[in-house]
Amino acid sequence: ATDKTFRAVSADPSKATISVKDMTITVNGVATGKVQIPVVSGNGQFAAVAEVTVTEAGAAG
Repeated sequence: ATDKTFRAVSADPSKATISVKDMTITVNGVATGKVQIPVVSGNGQFAAVAEVTVTEAGAAG
């Protein structure tokens, strides 16, 4: 792909927020639960969704 840019959002910011820097997406847990993180290429040709589970600190997941 020639367009290496992308957009990512949290489908539920009450459970997790995200930040994007360069080619890295960082997910920050806010509350326990599952949240989807849709990612779309800058030109809109490619898309994927990651599902993230936020657990309490120290909990096995």
